[in-house]
Amino acid sequence: MTNEPPQQQYAIGMVGLGVMGRNLVLNMADHGSAVAGYDKDQTKVEALRKESAERNIRGVPHQSFPPEATLDWQPSRLAMSIHPDEGIVLRFQANHPGLKMHLRLVEMKFNYRDTFATRSPDAYEMLLWDVMKSDATLFMRADKNIDELLEDLNGIFHRLRQSGIDQELFDVISGFEALSVEEK
Repeated sequence: MTNEPPQQQYAIGMVGLGVMGRNLVLNMADHGSAVAGYDKDQTKVEALRKESAERNIRGVPHQSFPPEATLDWQPSRLAMSIHPDEGIVLRFQANHPGLKMHLRLVEMKFNYRDTFATRSPDAYEMLLWDVMKSDATLFMRADKNIDELLEDLNGIFHRLRQSGIDQELFDVISGFEALSVEEK
């Protein structure tokens, strides 16, 4: 868990060691995964290093594959690409068919442009198309227009305001009643 390139091979890498990233790294390490953590804030890296040492996190007690099967081991990776080249690539080790264990890297690729033989519209094109289609799934409240929503909000505001006035009047009346009781 350093900002320097790792000297050993890790199974999982985490970029960002804020609250969520730190907890994920510690949980995965507690369960035996070799985890590398990176953060641009060196104090977070040092704090994680100290905490992992205090928790006595150890490596995996056994290996799933014989050492000779993992000589060319590559880490698994799931990559999701967004616009303009939307797609998913899953890269992992698979056993080559046969009697001996021989792992090799395989990739499963899905790309919208290659699959559908057309370019994806950009975000503004999609937005304009959705507005022209009146796609109600994209709008928060398609069942009410702005005037109805404003009317609802005004009603809520007036009820809250009135309850505040009622409380103030109650306090004033209670105060007068208390003063009149004291004068008698």
